[in-house]
Amino acid sequence: MLNSHFDKQLVDEELLRLVAGQSRRVPYPIILAMALIASFAWQYIAAEVVISWLLFSGFWLLVRAYVLPKIALYPDAQKANEIAIILSAMNGIAHGSSCLFFPYFSVLEQAIQTMILLGISAGAVATTFGKRDIFIAYLLPSLLPISIMWALRPHPENPYSGYIVSVLCLMFGMILLSLAKDMFKSFSTAFVAQQEQTKLNEKLQASLTSEASANRAKTQFLAAASHDLRQPLHTVSIFCAALEMQNEQESNKEIIEHMNGAVSTLSKQLDALLDISKLDAGITKPELKQVNLNALFSELEREFKPIAQDKGIEVEFTIKNTIGILNDEVLLIRILQNLIANAIKYSNEGKVQIELIESDRISMCVSDNGPGIPEEEQERVFEEFYQLHNSERDNSKGLGLGLAIVKRLCHLLNIELRLESSTQGTRFYLHFPQHIELKPENDSMEVQPQSDSLMIGLQVLLIDDNIQVSRATQLLLENMGFTVVLAENKQQALKHWEQHNIDFVIADLRLRQQETGIDIIQELRHRNGNLPALLVSGDTAPERLHQAKDAAIKLLHKPLTSGTLEQEMIDELKRKKSEV
Repeated sequence: MLNSHFDKQLVDEELLRLVAGQSRRVPYPIILAMALIASFAWQYIAAEVVISWLLFSGFWLLVRAYVLPKIALYPDAQKANEIAIILSAMNGIAHGSSCLFFPYFSVLEQAIQTMILLGISAGAVATTFGKRDIFIAYLLPSLLPISIMWALRPHPENPYSGYIVSVLCLMFGMILLSLAKDMFKSFSTAFVAQQEQTKLNEKLQASLTSEASANRAKTQFLAAASHDLRQPLHTVSIFCAALEMQNEQESNKEIIEHMNGAVSTLSKQLDALLDISKLDAGITKPELKQVNLNALFSELEREFKPIAQDKGIEVEFTIKNTIGILNDEVLLIRILQNLIANAIKYSNEGKVQIELIESDRISMCVSDNGPGIPEEEQERVFEEFYQLHNSERDNSKGLGLGLAIVKRLCHLLNIELRLESSTQGTRFYLHFPQHIELKPENDSMEVQPQSDSLMIGLQVLLIDDNIQVSRATQLLLENMGFTVVLAENKQQALKHWEQHNIDFVIADLRLRQQETGIDIIQELRHRNGNLPALLVSGDTAPERLHQAKDAAIKLLHKPLTSGTLEQEMIDELKRKKSEV
């Protein structure tokens, strides 16, 4: 059933295109069938009459095959349909006119002629796709004459046989009409359904494109906001670290401690934004290796037990056997840290339990006695910035990115994540794909060089176009015992390279005049391929993360603590030393 005039027009247009396509395949077998009828008539009828009829039949077949594909492109579908009807009728007349030879044929030849006309009529159901007006235009002039001829030429030995065959021909024609109706209905229904599906797919694609665009815009916004916030925060953090090194008064230490706490809180929130940006950018790649779950649980217990005790909550880690899994330990710890921190955060009493479950596969369960998550909210808690029990937007409870990060990391690590919650509490289940037998750890550890020996007497080239950040970082590095030279751009950096014996480079990622720290470091490494270097940036945009990764330069994100910066410098020096 067609839903509208618009649907009917679309069906007619599509059907005409299909009929046009069939019209080029049909002529060859039909011409052969007409030639067979002509061969019967050759012995009874004058040759010029037979040849004229055969040419007449072939002409209309070829005209139809030539014209239909052209009119199928007409913008006026109704006019094109009318032409198709005329062409179909002329072909029916040409084939039906073979009945003029019928009286001269033997009974066998009459039967063969009838079968040919019935067969072509049956084929017309498919070649016209059951389009009623086009099909009838062919059927009536081709099948009706042969039926009449059988009725007018009864067989002398069986006077009723001609009437019976005539009726059978008419009945066959009625059956073909019914089949044509069913075929057209099926075609119309399928075509309209296909059109609706196409429209739905287009809407879905548009929706996905819009969502992808929105996600890109969100990621770019987060990256820009993160960058703008990290710059001043980094400056404050560096000044705090430098002030802490210089000031020994207890009253000032307390103030500095509070400042560091505030900076640390904001830094963690920005780090969550960075995690989302990395996951969206596809930069975070799991490094699968043997993970000792006993050691992992012990590390987490040391981290979270004091935090829970401050709230009067008990934290219990339960593991029965020494078990290992094949996974990324760093990312797995990140997942568990988020889940455990959430459980402690939203529990005011009772116990938070982290349990390892052994069955046909290894699973972990993080459970709490908190207020629970209503069923209608259980999907939304995995969305970015959604916090169920933080309507007052208490920033001590974070930004609402923890579970969004957990969901993305579980997908990345092929961990099945399941949530169960009620008014008695919430349980998060992590189902792992496989576990392994733990291999004994190698006790003969290589003695690492002392950190101090690597850091003594370093001359650091610091490249940053923000004077406040440069001065703060310079002060911190000098308090750590380094000699520091400052540069704002590539020209100054290359000049210092020529004038000083540079041991280490720390460069901001984005500089003025479209310059980047990557370009400068690569230029300096062209002169000294083993030059230790670090990139520092507040920009978390995915393309920036890719650029640093592709350049094989470690990228640190602002704000940085003195301990983090020092450790990263040590690690970079060790890495470069191992490459020598």
